[in-house]
Amino acid sequence: MVNTILFFLHEANDKTLGKIKLAKMLFFADLKAYKESAQTIAEVDYIRMPRGPMPVEFDKTLNSMKKSGLIRRGKRGENPFFPLQPYDSSIFNEEELASLHQVAKDFLSQYTDTVVWLSHKNPAWKYLKHGKYISFALASVDSEEEVKELIAIANKLTATEIIEGSPELLASLKRGIEDARRGKLYPVDSLFE
Repeated sequence: MVNTILFFLHEANDKTLGKIKLAKMLFFADLKAYKESAQTIAEVDYIRMPRGPMPVEFDKTLNSMKKSGLIRRGKRGENPFFPLQPYDSSIFNEEELASLHQVAKDFLSQYTDTVVWLSHKNPAWKYLKHGKYISFALASVDSEEEVKELIAIANKLTATEIIEGSPELLASLKRGIEDARRGKLYPVDSLFE
């Protein structure tokens, strides 16, 4: 995540890139990578917030980067963040770098409100409640109808149907449980209280 943030700050090249827009660019880069390879780049979880997807503990990461001398905050009226160190391009593979460059090209010249609006167009974002973990498996579905159908199916499944379901269904549910545990936003044990 740190190197992805540094990448976007370097690519901004003194264009305005504040926290909200940066968070959306991270999300779009991870979403693009997930659609292409079922893996994310920044390796961070996102939650649904009023202004779109937000990386978990994003403020903590930015503050840590500032304390470590990797970035500095600009003054009012200036670019909110400036990189003080280069990003390590060796940690990204060719596909990841291509995704990062494409997202930078697509979004750096856009207004923050435009990027926020685009993040709200994600069908999964529309159906999640505020503060809930965003699964890339659901966020990568392009059709609002498909999202509604998946949610309806999930709501109708009984424990027996899940246990006796197809290997694909079981694998999908397992990934969802692992994502929930990793996100630490709603402990699995609390679902059974």
